[in-house]
Amino acid sequence: MKIIRTIGVLLLIATPSVAQNVFDPMALPGRSDGAPPPPLFGARFEQALRHQIEAIEAGQPDYDVMTPKTADQLRNQFARIQPAPAQQWGTLVSLRFQRSTPREDVYEARFEKARVQWIIAQNQKGKITGIAFKTLS
Repeated sequence: MKIIRTIGVLLLIATPSVAQNVFDPMALPGRSDGAPPPPLFGARFEQALRHQIEAIEAGQPDYDVMTPKTADQLRNQFARIQPAPAQQWGTLVSLRFQRSTPREDVYEARFEKARVQWIIAQNQKGKITGIAFKTLS
């Protein structure tokens, strides 16, 4: 019984130092220059979303940068929207990051005639695995 208690106490004592080493930002690869590491979550997919919004404004989403399943879902969604989103919303005025989860980012886009919430996710290869929008006003 004493051995189990001793091991438990040793684990409790060792845990803080292990946690410090695991989560030390400077211990992450590629951070020897002293710059802070990239955030674990937050505004990760803004460039991909801006690209899609520009493509939509031009009249054709870029399906090549999406997984096949995501591309098919977006094609079906856009086929049902009349008039086209770019005609309804006007041109993009601003894009603001709202929040993120481990899988996706949420943004609010302000267009000339509408506010639209966007949710976007990408896989490790940079392919969009999920993209959705909802008109807020």
